Amino acid sequence: MDDTQQSDNQLELIPKPKSEPKKVPHLTLASVESSNIRSIGYCLETQILGVKFNDGSVYLYAGVAGPVWDQLQAAESKGSFLSREIRDRYACTKLMGLS
Repeated sequence: MDDTQQSDNQLELIPKPKSEPKKVPHLTLASVESSNIRSIGYCLETQILGVKFNDGSVYLYAGVAGPVWDQLQAAESKGSFLSREIRDRYACTKLMGLS
C-alpha cells in the first residue's frame, strides 16, 4: 500500500525508512581548570565540540577539526582559546533546558 496503511476507517501515514537509522555519537564532557568553562568534550566522528560554561549553559560547535580540539585541550587559557579560535568561526547551537 505504498506509504500509507489503512485500518478501520482511519488512514495512517507510515513512512518507509530510507536507510538504517544513524547512531548518535555520545559526547562526554570532562571538567577543566577555567574561570569560565566547567567542562569540554569532543566527538571525532561528527567533529562536534561541546562546552559547558560555569553558568550551566551548554553549547555545541559543529565542524571543529581534531587538531583544534587538541589545541583547546592544551591551551593554558581554555576561555581565551575558545573566544579567539572557535566562538566566531564555527556554527554553534545552544542547548536549552540544561544546567
